[in-house]
Amino acid sequence: MIKKELADSRFETAWLTRRVRIVQLQGVREQMHKGLKLALAKLETRINLVRPDLTLIFDRGLALAMKGDKELAKKDHPLLQKSGFPARSFLFLEQQLND
Repeated sequence: MIKKELADSRFETAWLTRRVRIVQLQGVREQMHKGLKLALAKLETRINLVRPDLTLIFDRGLALAMKGDKELAKKDHPLLQKSGFPARSFLFLEQQLND
């Protein structure tokens, strides 16, 4: 039921990204990589380049950082810093980038 609701929602990618974080903590690498691939694919279709949703930009940066592609993830970080997005909101992303 939750998956059906989320499939039509912009929060689906946030849910997928957070689910990957849980799998990452459990150490299930194959499932983690599958989840990241799915989350990144969905994010690319949902991010509007003209008026990007900052929550989607955060999720993309986080997914890229968890994937190990920190250079691409760092490209999203300045946009979050310049925006009115609260710094606490992207603290976890900063931690992932600094690890």
